[in-house]
Amino acid sequence: MTGKADARMTRARVLLDFDGTVTVTDTVDAILERFAARAWIGVEEEWKSGAIGSRECLARQTALIGATPKEIDTLVDTIEIDPGFDELLATCERHGIAVTIVSDGYRRSIERVLARSGHDLPSRSGVLEYRGRRRWKLVSPSARSACTSDSNTCKCKVAEESKLPTILIGDGRSDFCVAGKVDLVLAKGSPEGPLARHCAGNGIKFEPVANLAEAAKRVAAFIAKPDTRRAA
Repeated sequence: MTGKADARMTRARVLLDFDGTVTVTDTVDAILERFAARAWIGVEEEWKSGAIGSRECLARQTALIGATPKEIDTLVDTIEIDPGFDELLATCERHGIAVTIVSDGYRRSIERVLARSGHDLPSRSGVLEYRGRRRWKLVSPSARSACTSDSNTCKCKVAEESKLPTILIGDGRSDFCVAGKVDLVLAKGSPEGPLARHCAGNGIKFEPVANLAEAAKRVAAFIAKPDTRRAA
């Protein structure tokens, strides 16, 4: 199963976060916790305080990783996929909704998880580039110099690429900026989670979802609305 909608019949699109959304836990955090020097935690605090953007944060953290490609892949292979992922993609395919993964994390992890799940989806993310001798570098092909969050992946840039009705499914800080620029926000996880709190605090309409199976139902309901059909 590919999860791809026919471009000639595409009625809407989903921008799907990856870490903590497609996966149950954050693959970047798992890699850093297992393989990075402890200094990565201090860099994380700088980012959370607003002192640095997420691209600088992840670039500095990535440089602290000491692991072989096999060690990283083996770890990623243990990370659980949300059980509703298949249902979400089947719902989107059935209703002519294109799905793109937009992630502030690593493409290597995304490709590894998608291969395991049997799905083929377009994605925008950073690249975890192996430099040899257990060292790594972050490359950010989807960054934008004008990005207000200095993100590794500018999700606002991706959102601007189409006029189709757009649904964001995410859970964290990397989704904050784009949340106000889409037609529907589905905030995964606890109603007190980062994205839900951000939307609530900034007057952005959102719907909390516990998992991707619930998200699939909300996506189907959204596309069934008469105003959505006219917009598409």
